[in-house]
Amino acid sequence: MVKGNTKKRSKNKKKTKRQKKTIKNRNEARNYIELLNLSLKHLGSDISINEFTKDDYHLLTYLKTGIKKGFRVLKNRNIVKEIDCNSLCMTVSILNENIGPKNFDNLNSLEKMYLFFISYLVSDDNFPPLEATLSHALRNVNLKIKQHQLRYERYKKEKGETHKETRRSLKVIEGFQKKKELLINDGGRDPKNKYLFTLDPCSNIDCEYLHEYEMNKGEKFNKSYAKFCLNITEIFKGVVWLNMFSMFNQTSLSKIPITTVTKIYPMIDMRTFLSQKDILLIPTNSMCESLHAYGYGDYYNKLYDDYLSGEYWVYRGLNIEYKTIQQHSVKSLPRKHYIVALLEIPCDYRLEESDKEKCGKQIIDDFMKFVKNIGPQPILNDISKGKRNLPHGGIRLDLKENIENSITSHWLYIHQSKLNDFISKNVIDN
Repeated sequence: MVKGNTKKRSKNKKKTKRQKKTIKNRNEARNYIELLNLSLKHLGSDISINEFTKDDYHLLTYLKTGIKKGFRVLKNRNIVKEIDCNSLCMTVSILNENIGPKNFDNLNSLEKMYLFFISYLVSDDNFPPLEATLSHALRNVNLKIKQHQLRYERYKKEKGETHKETRRSLKVIEGFQKKKELLINDGGRDPKNKYLFTLDPCSNIDCEYLHEYEMNKGEKFNKSYAKFCLNITEIFKGVVWLNMFSMFNQTSLSKIPITTVTKIYPMIDMRTFLSQKDILLIPTNSMCESLHAYGYGDYYNKLYDDYLSGEYWVYRGLNIEYKTIQQHSVKSLPRKHYIVALLEIPCDYRLEESDKEKCGKQIIDDFMKFVKNIGPQPILNDISKGKRNLPHGGIRLDLKENIENSITSHWLYIHQSKLNDFISKNVIDN
């Protein structure tokens, strides 16, 4: 009797462990499926959206793998964190800086879901970009022809057959038809058609191609990944919205309103932001070239000599009280990740070609107005939900940031070790 009871208890114990693991996976899958739907609900301000169901729970393994990879990417000093599929570069950089220093176990589910998109949408320059096969390139060309045909028919109906936009649409269709014919005849060897083989992760068709292996596992997998790819940019923007709302309003996920709020108002004054955070400003090429960008003395002479030899400098540490900002050589900066913004201060067009030195001086003078708080100042005013028109006439949900009086062209999250190369490629050589 004793032995029999022991065996029975042993079997029950094993079964309980399996049950616990199954329940844990089921709850985790349910949590992420709810997040996918919630992101779409919020971006569309529509509580009725339930794109994903329990039949899509097999996405869990893929999401968890991407989340872990995304965490490694965010920590990797060799990868520049620039995310495709959005016009939210300042917003995303703030989000990266907020999540980047944390330990993985301290992240909540929403932050982890964001990490998945870091893994999927950030390109690694250390690896060549993936390319499509000839059959997929042809599929893309056929899709573009179909999209432009829809636009052509719409223009013909709304504007008339002889309208310039209608005629331009017809020429675009004819151009893609010629490209298709050339692809078939030469197998894609013509360098002019090389771009047709470049994969865009923001495109649902290319997304499906990148997930071809998973989609071929069966009808159930095919449907789930097709849904995921069709909504991937909207899910990403919904996840960004939820993270930013939680950050700026200190609100739990369940209390974020779905239908009544269409804007977040961070109201981030860039001058104050620079004084509070360790943010770098990359000077324009004309600022680097202009002697007016440099002060007097050995330190500034060294900065200029370094610039001439290919070692660059940045602005760091705005002191609002004394209205000063320091120039630092990149190589002297602490080795860590930074939020970085590329300055874009326009010069009088009459000076651009005729007198670069005067142009450089004007840009420095305008920049110092920002430093001294003279005139309108750049502010991240709002992040708003909306819609965007597609070239062929469709409409997609969107999320945009509004930086008033902007003096920057781009924001990113980058490690000090990659800054010099980034400046060389994206500022000096442009």
